[in-house]
Amino acid sequence: MPLVQLTARDRETLEQAARHSTDARATRRALALLDLADGQAPGQVAARYRVGRSTVYEWVARWSDKQRPKAERLRDAQRPGRPPEQRGAVAEVLGELLPTAPTDHGYRHPAWTTPLLVAHLAREHQLAVSDTTVRRALRGLGYRWKRPRFVLSRRDPNWRQAKGGSRGA
Repeated sequence: MPLVQLTARDRETLEQAARHSTDARATRRALALLDLADGQAPGQVAARYRVGRSTVYEWVARWSDKQRPKAERLRDAQRPGRPPEQRGAVAEVLGELLPTAPTDHGYRHPAWTTPLLVAHLAREHQLAVSDTTVRRALRGLGYRWKRPRFVLSRRDPNWRQAKGGSRGA
């Protein structure tokens, strides 16, 4: 007897999730549950999807939990992670700093770079942040990274005269 008993509607839901889900983990769980419903052993399913047998049993228990809506049974739980500590302060300072040129602050570089911003934040605002924090704050402010291009200018047609050269062609 299969480990998972599926109704026709449950099977259709899992097949839809396996075909159309953008979450790879939810797709893998749906396929594993379908394999279990088709009579495969939990050990075979675990080996096929490269997880432990206990993980397969957890997926079955989660699918069998009637307290959860079916749409949430395949998804991962929300994991908010550590809240950003300094990104708000960095974004505030960068919002005021970026409209100005680095030369206005005593730097020789004509454009702001991430390492220059990190150094400026540490020196002037006592904010010790990483490059990643600065990049995330810039993205949050709507800035996009673009490498400055140096363009060669064309010679002035009268350059020879300016250099004291001949007047002929």
